[in-house]
Amino acid sequence: GNIGIGNPHPDAMLEISKVSGQPSIELSAWSATANATHAGVLVFQKAGTATVNTFTAGDHTTSGEVLGRIEAKGVTDGDQARLSSYIEFANDAVSDADSVPGKIVFATSDADDNGAPTVRMTIDDDGNVGIGGTSPGAALYVKAEDARVRVDSDPNGTAGFELSRTGTRKWVIYDHETSDNLDFKTDSDIRMSIEQDGNVGIGNTNPGSLFEVSKTAANSEATRPTIEISSFSDANDLYTSAGVLKFHKSANDTINSY
Repeated sequence: GNIGIGNPHPDAMLEISKVSGQPSIELSAWSATANATHAGVLVFQKAGTATVNTFTAGDHTTSGEVLGRIEAKGVTDGDQARLSSYIEFANDAVSDADSVPGKIVFATSDADDNGAPTVRMTIDDDGNVGIGGTSPGAALYVKAEDARVRVDSDPNGTAGFELSRTGTRKWVIYDHETSDNLDFKTDSDIRMSIEQDGNVGIGNTNPGSLFEVSKTAANSEATRPTIEISSFSDANDLYTSAGVLKFHKSANDTINSY
């Protein structure tokens, strides 16, 4: 019952083959109505019953059940067809009376998996996205031995990472325009800057020492820069319960080595 288009020996129910060309399937919709009901659709349908076009009560799809899959294959140096990558659609939980909780899995092959691609990204039914993790517990969950998030640019013209809540910006920005400095912003103001030479400035984007605290209008009592060391203890007479400002000098040029 297999059908082959351009292939006299099809290995699938419908197989389209072409020599030295690009085999293609096109879904063209011609309509003046601008909504999804008039657009081409590729549908994967999975039922819990073994009769075509029949939906039997109680035979719903279950948690983890694969509903559809798009696969890409190539040929190995050993002349074997192998799976390179796939996109998989599944139930993320048991179907209820009116919904099928969804999950999308993206997988790619590495150099030594014999056609069994590894899951690289998962989107679950809560909208959580997991990169390197198959069960994300946050809106964005990254799991890797060398996990890092790289941002090259943002809509505001400066590369960085932005956190926002209730309309107020809370920024952490990597500012490539100021010699690889790392700036920390709240709203629109830089509150702390770490220079490429290791200097740290609080209230100062160009600190001239290893640690510098600055504030404008310093002549005002209410706005003067302050470093506070507070100790809360009922051991009033003990030196060990008091705040300490410590200076340490060593003759060894290795940190914490004597």
